[in-house]
Amino acid sequence: YRLNIVNITIPPLRERKEEIPKLIEHFMAKYQAKLNLKRMCHLSGQALKALIAYNWPGNIRELENSIQRFLVLGNDSALIGNLPVTIPSHPLPISKKNTTFKIWPTLKEVNRRAVQKIERETIKKVLELTCWNRKKTAQLLNISYKTLLTKIKECRIQESYSAYIPQ
Repeated sequence: YRLNIVNITIPPLRERKEEIPKLIEHFMAKYQAKLNLKRMCHLSGQALKALIAYNWPGNIRELENSIQRFLVLGNDSALIGNLPVTIPSHPLPISKKNTTFKIWPTLKEVNRRAVQKIERETIKKVLELTCWNRKKTAQLLNISYKTLLTKIKECRIQESYSAYIPQ
């Protein structure tokens, strides 16, 4: 039998860009030793900026492979040239009348995102106040229990156990 005892949620690399330089440093040290390289390879500032700006759909494995490729080829231009064109994480909406891209999101889209963000923060705070008692949370927010469960799922809110740790 397989039991799901503990869930550990790790956000994708594109949401943890501050960790990219440390990961690069780690992979460079690892593969310089593994490939038995005598020379020390260093990334240029431009290459580092390109690696941080990239969205990393393949997460850490893709970053690791890119660093390996850099160490084998030994130049920044090969590393930057192998990164595909970065696709924005929130694609721009396409006009139905023609196929040109809109530069700005619609006011309706901006409003929807703002409301969703406020709902998420409010639900999360009330859940923490009630120690994740969903029935009490639904009552305090004056919504049905089913609506609360739907909102928790839509907003991808996960129970945080830090609320239970006495301070």
